[in-house]
Amino acid sequence: MNKSYLSLLCCGVTALAAAVEPIVPAPITGLTLFKNGLAVVERVAKPGPGPFLVDEEIEPLHGTLWFSPADGLTVARVNRRLSTPNYQPFNNFTATYENCRVTVELQSYGNQPAQTLTGTVVNPVKARPPKRFGNRQEQIYVQPFLTLKLNSGELVTFQTGRIASIQAASIRETLEVERPVWLFNSRIKMAGPMYINYLTRGVTWAPSYRLALGPEAKLQIDQSAVISNELADLKDVNVNLVSGFPNIRCADVTSPMSTKFDLNTFFSQLSGGMGYARDSSMMMNQARVYEALPVSAKSKGLSPLPESGATEDIQITPAGKVTLAAGDALYLPLASAEASYERLVEWNIPDNRNEYGRPLNRDSQTASGELWDAVRFKNPFERAITSSPVEIVDGDKVLGQSETGWVNPGESTVVKITKALTVVGKAVEYEAAGVPKADSSLKRINEERIVLAGYTYRKPEVIGELTLKNYRQSNARVLVNLEFSGELISADGNPKRSMPERGIYSVNQRNRLEWEVELKPGEELKLNYKYSVLVRL
Repeated sequence: MNKSYLSLLCCGVTALAAAVEPIVPAPITGLTLFKNGLAVVERVAKPGPGPFLVDEEIEPLHGTLWFSPADGLTVARVNRRLSTPNYQPFNNFTATYENCRVTVELQSYGNQPAQTLTGTVVNPVKARPPKRFGNRQEQIYVQPFLTLKLNSGELVTFQTGRIASIQAASIRETLEVERPVWLFNSRIKMAGPMYINYLTRGVTWAPSYRLALGPEAKLQIDQSAVISNELADLKDVNVNLVSGFPNIRCADVTSPMSTKFDLNTFFSQLSGGMGYARDSSMMMNQARVYEALPVSAKSKGLSPLPESGATEDIQITPAGKVTLAAGDALYLPLASAEASYERLVEWNIPDNRNEYGRPLNRDSQTASGELWDAVRFKNPFERAITSSPVEIVDGDKVLGQSETGWVNPGESTVVKITKALTVVGKAVEYEAAGVPKADSSLKRINEERIVLAGYTYRKPEVIGELTLKNYRQSNARVLVNLEFSGELISADGNPKRSMPERGIYSVNQRNRLEWEVELKPGEELKLNYKYSVLVRL
């Protein structure tokens, strides 16, 4: 191999190593926000020919990062030394003033007098760059010194703590810092934009409703949303708001492609974070589960196929284009509609027995439950009402704030306003005493002994009485909900019977009785019921 060939080869390698890939911006163009802090992000880059870099802070959840078009595409997370704003210029005087001519006023220190020095700031020792381990950088202790090269060529080094002031024509507004970026390569020439889609945290929305009660039993319901953004600066971003319970298996695991990736953290998250993302607050989720994660009806970057159309259980509310800086929040009115309503009192009486059929140790007030002034109406929106706080107003008066669950279009719901004080109720239960049988002093009439799974139960009859009285000057409609454990024998007033949504952990059936009655001013009403229950001995 001749020398000229070697020289040409070396020049080519040097030129290749010195080549700098262009940085292509990839701004956020679409967001789909969930109420638990998760968001589907769509970014769009418009590259030219050849490899290019995307220099954005991107933290996808593991398994949710996708690129389109993906044919012939490779994306690598690499480290590049790039210019970055000098956000904290006085943390490192050498980096901020390097190669700049300055005049430094030094305070006296020990035997060293105060003095004024003029020269050029230099970095006397070019230390090796710190090693990187993923997104972590090796910590190298830097002594707090500054070095000036005087006009005489002499180097003077002093502690930065002695500096009283520095005069300079300018400071370095940017620094060259090594940081992780994405390097895109494609064997196929891109004919259009590059879509980047992923799921991440950092931006969310919180809905609210207001019920304005008006005359002639008419109300207006308004919906608003607050978008809280800690993700990135948003400019004219198409935002969709989703209500639901996101089933995200790796909600707490960061993708290895993240620009803030750390291998140890990744394995730690995998060992402890492979669980379903759940939030106990009703304000943050729904009882419905879905797995589809739509970005936009017009997006071409998330799925290679057209929409299936089967999205009945996904509540998506377009919020339009949003411009919002990172760290800011935005209030948006979303919808308004009118409906007819009905004022009533809701009385919820809890089950006062545990899973063994034994009476709970509750005071009479707790055992009787609570009566609430409430409003009942049908959802007038074309979309479902999502779980959120709801404020109730009447003219200039705020009557209270409650919460609402998922209410389908046209479905009826009851919203509590405030505790009812002018309609009172009392619930009393007692076991029927019975008379001893002739053959056994332990057995009584209507009280059997039953053995189940090795446990012995007695089966008494329980008599209950509900008392309602209306102290208002007008009629009061009362919705009574009674829960109990056991087998219903009889009940006054032909109540509606159902089973509450609960787990199976008791030998007794869980029941709910619902009465809807109307009381005239001053009227008192009694409702009696009877049931049997298995009580473990």
